[in-house]
Amino acid sequence: MRIITTHDDDDRFIEIVDAVIESVVHRDTPRSLRVIRVDNWFGEKWRGFAGKVLGAFGVGRGRLVIPPFVPSRVDSEYSWSKGESGYVVDSDFDVLHKRMRSEANLRRYFDQLCPDTIAVWFSSKSASNGRGSIMVYSDVGMERTSSWYVELSETKAWQPSVANGITISEFIKLLTHNNEEAEQAAS
Repeated sequence: MRIITTHDDDDRFIEIVDAVIESVVHRDTPRSLRVIRVDNWFGEKWRGFAGKVLGAFGVGRGRLVIPPFVPSRVDSEYSWSKGESGYVVDSDFDVLHKRMRSEANLRRYFDQLCPDTIAVWFSSKSASNGRGSIMVYSDVGMERTSSWYVELSETKAWQPSVANGITISEFIKLLTHNNEEAEQAAS
């Protein structure tokens, strides 16, 4: 389940995205995984954002809704399902981001459309932007539906500069735990 690097991806940022995916999948073992590459950086307002009502007022922070990225901002979307011997690529799946009126998106609940799923959105163009964003929605485990967002900056050696729904120390622990398990397996 590795991310394919494009010409404008910073290799270290993509390594972090891969580590996040590996960590949350290992920790929560979802029935399915979605990974969505979003064209360009996106901010923390997207976490929990549902859309606009009457074209003016932003709605969000209630029940998690599929974030309303317009389809033209989605560079790629991948889906995997848990099989007997690990995760296998889904070749036939319904994409999450569709062209629709903002009001229609207000009823596209993540837990209904993606039960027992983890979805990871990450930004493209991290090399030229010098920053990248990662957002995770989960409908797995005891907490059921949860979400978090982290922004990382090249000027901070790809350390988190903004965290929403997760603390920076929790994020670092998530990545560190993944590295510790890999070292133990290699021993």
